[in-house]
Amino acid sequence: MELRINCGDKQAVSVTLRNGDELYADYFISNTHPARMVEMLETNLIRKSYRDRIRSLNNTVSNFTVYIHFKKDSLPYLNSNFYHYDTPDDVWRGRHYSRETYPGSFLYMHLCSSVEQQFANTAVLISYMDFDDVAQWAGTKIGRRGEDYENFKREKAEKLLDLLEKQLPGTRQNIEHFYTSSPLTYRDYTGTERGSMYGVTARL
Repeated sequence: MELRINCGDKQAVSVTLRNGDELYADYFISNTHPARMVEMLETNLIRKSYRDRIRSLNNTVSNFTVYIHFKKDSLPYLNSNFYHYDTPDDVWRGRHYSRETYPGSFLYMHLCSSVEQQFANTAVLISYMDFDDVAQWAGTKIGRRGEDYENFKREKAEKLLDLLEKQLPGTRQNIEHFYTSSPLTYRDYTGTERGSMYGVTARL
């Protein structure tokens, strides 16, 4: 059963959960993407033209992320974020890349797990990625996307890690293991359209 928002004559009156339970309230606040929300609304209160407009909104770019686990007590903790851009004159151009130029930019940060941390335990390495890069696997589920998809992610991760090493030499030798997520992962865990990081664009 799919999640469903049930409406009366004027407003939402309940939500039916996937397990069949129904929750009633006077007000409901949605924090999901507008396109996902209108899909859950079973009502004639919203016109088809409005639904179509919501579905056609342009969405912001998504991301590809490498989650890094370091060898114990091997890399000093970095108490700040590190940003890299190939185009320092325009930091927002990093999202415009080709297969040859990827990645044009990244954000790298160590994750803090104690008050006075001396060594890094984990880190994330995040770059822009368009949903179109993974669209061929759009109909698949997490953990069942196939070897081609895993090879794709491995290739992108290696490029990111190589670029990180150029900026911060010595980092790679301290990595114990890493895993990755793509716009598909972001879409499936957050419910955003096309894995959008920031929702719809300002230009409607």
